[in-house]
Amino acid sequence: TLISRKQNNEKSLENIRWIREHSHAHIHADLIIGLPGEDLTSLALGFDQLWAVRPHEIQVGILKRLRGTPIVRHTNEFAMRYNPSAPYNILSNRDIDFTTMQRLTRFARYWDMIANAGRFPNMLPVILGDTPFDRFMQLSDWLYAQTGQTHRIALPRLFELIYQAMRDCLAVDETIARQVISDDFARTDYKHLPKSIQDQGENGEKNRRATGSSQLSRQARHL
Repeated sequence: TLISRKQNNEKSLENIRWIREHSHAHIHADLIIGLPGEDLTSLALGFDQLWAVRPHEIQVGILKRLRGTPIVRHTNEFAMRYNPSAPYNILSNRDIDFTTMQRLTRFARYWDMIANAGRFPNMLPVILGDTPFDRFMQLSDWLYAQTGQTHRIALPRLFELIYQAMRDCLAVDETIARQVISDDFARTDYKHLPKSIQDQGENGEKNRRATGSSQLSRQARHL
């Protein structure tokens, strides 16, 4: 109602679920970051609920102050601060500070790069797990810490980064990580997994063998 749009969220989710299960329609859902009255907790809840009904695409957008839209009525009450230059995106508001808004902006960019690009259908559910928003935010923060950029990441490099993040940041089992990354990489035009992924897999296998041999040795000494 604050932005002059009437919407029943529960009914909308129910409709998306029904369409997903009973039709072949491609469902594109929008989630806007920075709306007045929305904090990080409610945003995370909305994202998780939307992911749970599995639209084909979730477009995570950043609120913009467009001329003539009713959003300007809430500028003072919700301390809405916008970029004075195009694209006039939200910089902070009463409930989300500037630093958090920057994190969310990177979240949106990485989500578009990873989820909406359609290149990671097997990896994405493993990345998101049972707490989709929190885990993707964790991945987003990690990716930015590693690269300092949210664009112009070559596809093989992106595979390398996500594989490393699954193992080191998201605590995904290495066997599962290698399986899903191999399945998704096979869908690309590249013939071979990046060498760094192959090397990490070989090192992991050596470590597992060494651990297994050590355990067998200890068991033998006790017999």
